[in-house]
Amino acid sequence: MSNAIFSLPDSHSEPILSYAPGSRERALLKAELDRQFNQQFDIPLIIGGKEVRTGKTQKAVCPHDHQHVLATYHEAGEAEVRMAIEAALAAKKDWEATPWEDRAAIFHKMGSLISTKYRYVLNAATMLNQSKSAYQAEIDSTCETADFFRFNAKFMEQIYQQQPISDPHVWNRVHYRALEGFVFAVTPFNFTAIGANLATAPAIMGNTVVWKPASTSILSNYYLMQLFKEAGLPDGVINFIPGRGSMIGRIALEHRDFAGLHFTGSTGVFNSMWKTISDNLSRYKSYPRLVGETGGKDYIFMHASADAVETAAAIVRAGFEYQGQKCSACSRVYIPASRWAEMQGLILGLLAEVRMGDVRDFRNFFNAVIDEAAFDSTMKYIELAKNAKDAEDHRRRQGRQVQGLLHRAHGHPHHGSQVRDHGGGDLRPGGHHLRLRRRPARRDAEGAGRDLALRPHRRHLRPGPLRHQPADPDPGQHRGQLLHQRQVHRRRGGPPALRRRPGLRHQRQGRQLPEPDPLDLPAHHQGELHAAPGHQVPIHGSW
Repeated sequence: MSNAIFSLPDSHSEPILSYAPGSRERALLKAELDRQFNQQFDIPLIIGGKEVRTGKTQKAVCPHDHQHVLATYHEAGEAEVRMAIEAALAAKKDWEATPWEDRAAIFHKMGSLISTKYRYVLNAATMLNQSKSAYQAEIDSTCETADFFRFNAKFMEQIYQQQPISDPHVWNRVHYRALEGFVFAVTPFNFTAIGANLATAPAIMGNTVVWKPASTSILSNYYLMQLFKEAGLPDGVINFIPGRGSMIGRIALEHRDFAGLHFTGSTGVFNSMWKTISDNLSRYKSYPRLVGETGGKDYIFMHASADAVETAAAIVRAGFEYQGQKCSACSRVYIPASRWAEMQGLILGLLAEVRMGDVRDFRNFFNAVIDEAAFDSTMKYIELAKNAKDAEDHRRRQGRQVQGLLHRAHGHPHHGSQVRDHGGGDLRPGGHHLRLRRRPARRDAEGAGRDLALRPHRRHLRPGPLRHQPADPDPGQHRGQLLHQRQVHRRRGGPPALRRRPGLRHQRQGRQLPEPDPLDLPAHHQGELHAAPGHQVPIHGSW
């Protein structure tokens, strides 16, 4: 028995490869895409380390070419779900007794395998079966997944280091145990990394897992199971059971050894599972732990002083990358009325430039929504926007590839004719729309300016001609405005986004301090500053 006190190496973020034309990684990924596209896999269940084929099969297809079958996968029935639970319970004793540093070593090896052998395998599977671009697959199935494995191992070490305070005559110690039963992991389609993390995060702490993957991300999730085995994860620690969620969930949540839920998906499904667990509390050996991430809505609030080019690029990327199917996708934008005409031209110009199509063509920015249900939901909301009296929309469609809808909504936020926000965390996105709310310019500057100090990010810009910005009719006046702004910033201690606001301190102490004008500019300057020419937004590469 070793008496060494181990310390894991510091974690690091996986570098993002560019896949630029002529690069080695681009050629390797193209070759792997061809390999996976030109063969059809047979994907079994994996229970206790053994492949199980039920004969009840479904097809895994390319969302952007949904007649093309990538794989046939077997679905679990009730008997297989119970087998998976028993396999997890059988593996539990040995796995939770495994020294923590040995568990950490397995997950560090997983990170190394993703960086090397499995990088292009996972990226290609994510691109083909989940319709992601090369960049979106790289930051998800390779970089974020490898980061989860490395950082989670380090987090485990830090948790175990947390010990209670002792006095001079008493040594208080805490031992951390696994849960009393199995963990049920239910994962979404939109991130391969989330599938990997939800199944493995409980496992690294000594738990065993029954994993129900999304039916529309089967290919990449199956490759993850192969990676787990190659890294040395013992049989039965994670059991892979694709199938009908309602049936699998019913059996898992009614089992007396159910000890935890790890979930990402819709709010409605999570609420339903929570209620079922509450109704079954008397069945369980212990109180289950529930960890869930559900739907959220992100928005962009544009200040009157914001850089128009940067903001337009942020709106297009946040709203439409991966077809708006990210949990963090932007579904609403607030723009000052004084900047609307300028912003509308920039946003529509960028949307007109981006390409849409097959993921194997690296020049395409848009690909396809995940399945027919997502497509139908998208088209329903587009039709609502199209028929609304206050709507102005711009869109393009090609099969299940729907270029984003830009929906301009006037009036009160709860006006009945406006399109309901959808997408992001509730996993029913695609063809994402933006609701652009107009507000009086003075109200934006004086009201919201108190609470939001936005600092534009310039890392997305590169030198080059700006195609969609009209020439400045009066360059001298434009330079004069910029010079005036710089002088004000220098006098006031820097740009508004970087200034300290003493009013907040006075408000916490119960005193009120009149807020200065957010820009400290005369009224005739508000909303009239233009973005400096000579920048181009690279929202997609020349792939």
